[in-house]
Amino acid sequence: SVAYVMAEKKLGKRERVLHALRETGPVSLNGMISSILGVIPMFFCELLIFEKFAIFLIFTVFFSWFFSNFILSSLLIAFGSRFFLGPSKLRMWG
Repeated sequence: SVAYVMAEKKLGKRERVLHALRETGPVSLNGMISSILGVIPMFFCELLIFEKFAIFLIFTVFFSWFFSNFILSSLLIAFGSRFFLGPSKLRMWG
């Protein structure tokens, strides 16, 4: 969503989403793949808790990747802002 907001002002919603996916898509895919590959050895452990934890991690990583790349992208195309809103003027501390 940050890459969507930081895209050029003149781009429409669809182009912003495509720009964001081009910028962050390969990185998030590589992160998902490396996380899943790192968890695979846990399936060969004798303790059941490690196997269950590996299943939990694989589902968590996969579904977060899926929702961020497909669901969020679709929602941004459908309901995202057409205009650049700029950085927030709200000051958090004082």
